Amino acid sequence: MRSIQYLIYICALSGLFACQGLKPLAVQPLQAPPARYSPQDTVATQPMSWRSLFTDPQLVALIDSALANNLDRKIAMANIRQSEAELVRARLQMAPQVQAMIAGGVDRFGDYTMNGIGNFDLNRSENVPSDRRVPNPVTDLFVGFRASWEIDVWGRLKAQRVAAAERILSSLEGERWLSTNIVASVAAAYFELLALDAEVAVARENLVLQERAFEIISAQKEAGRATELAVQQFQAQIFNTRALTYLLQQRIVIAENALRLLLGRYNGTIPRGNALMDQNLPARLQVGLPSQLLLNRPDVRQAERSLEAAKADLTAARAAMLPNFTLTPYAGLQAFRPSVLFLPQSAALGLLGGVAAPVFNRRGLMAERSSRVAMQDAAWLRYQQSLVTAYTEVQNELQQYQNLQAAYPQKAAETAALNRAVEVSNDLYVAGYANYLEVITAQRGAIDAAIALQELRKNQFLNLINLYRALGGG
Repeated sequence: MRSIQYLIYICALSGLFACQGLKPLAVQPLQAPPARYSPQDTVATQPMSWRSLFTDPQLVALIDSALANNLDRKIAMANIRQSEAELVRARLQMAPQVQAMIAGGVDRFGDYTMNGIGNFDLNRSENVPSDRRVPNPVTDLFVGFRASWEIDVWGRLKAQRVAAAERILSSLEGERWLSTNIVASVAAAYFELLALDAEVAVARENLVLQERAFEIISAQKEAGRATELAVQQFQAQIFNTRALTYLLQQRIVIAENALRLLLGRYNGTIPRGNALMDQNLPARLQVGLPSQLLLNRPDVRQAERSLEAAKADLTAARAAMLPNFTLTPYAGLQAFRPSVLFLPQSAALGLLGGVAAPVFNRRGLMAERSSRVAMQDAAWLRYQQSLVTAYTEVQNELQQYQNLQAAYPQKAAETAALNRAVEVSNDLYVAGYANYLEVITAQRGAIDAAIALQELRKNQFLNLINLYRALGGG
């Protein structure tokens, strides 16, 4: 009785110390995003769908293939299956753990032991039938079921189950965010290819014009109307344009390989649809309110789920500091002789109960609790960081969208003016009113402006893609 009282005293004292660490933790308030991005924002109630955003059939087919075959996405799906298995394990810990058992042992008691003397006297009693006398050595056979069940008084096992469930949801949001990034990466690589194709076409068109001008200047040199310096200048420009063409083709090879990596392929052609200038941009974008990022951005939702999992881990760590209660029932057949093991009289039932409280390992549990507190703080900060990052990305892309929309007509007008300047400079040179340097300058300006126009058009689509990603995809 005194031992039981001492055990209860230890458990109560341990629980008292543990409860001192269960005070509510202060959580910093969440910094809410601004009400709007700008006064001109329109309201969108649904995420932006990539199928309505990208209408090129070739691009749609590439995105579908990437979503089906991308290796990063397959890895993410495997991680989700792993998280689901962890949830099943956490749920089963709350139920009794039942094991089917077949156990046996052999003991030989010495003559000068309590069991040896007791069995000797027992076997000499006339009240003990011969088939129930204890042999020496004695066997101990058991066939049946043994269970172990921890009673979740403080909610530790429940908190572990909640943490596992939140991690599954976090993994699902991570997979959605990965899919959004895959869509954005494929679209960006596709428009990069279209831009490079257009730049190669521009370089080749200008190469034809430069070769014609070279023929003219060569003929004029033969007639004594031009110098060798002019001929060499025109020829150097041709070499420069040819080199530019090869460099652009190398960039196309790199861009195609990057796209194949997203598609999970080693090789194969990358089909193209309409030319870059023939691709349509949406007339107007609906970006919604900053508060909708909490609902639309998978990475924000992923950070939120990770925060909830960290909170549940902390709850489990705090509950581990309290006494735990276990029940260990068993039922089966037990006998000291195989011949009588399966008789009805060999039926055995039992129930053991126990209370375990941390005493000497309390410092280790306190360290685990402190670690979980730090992990929760880090998860909260990552959640806040995801909100700030999401808002900043949308704000940047919206501003860039407006600036690119305004810059494109200006760059198109510049390109048209420089193309006319090439024609005028050629006519003036033939008529003797312009020198060869003016012709070369006009040609260089025209090719640079044409390539810059293609780059600007590409940047418009990249901005659209980045805005789709920043708003959470769909």
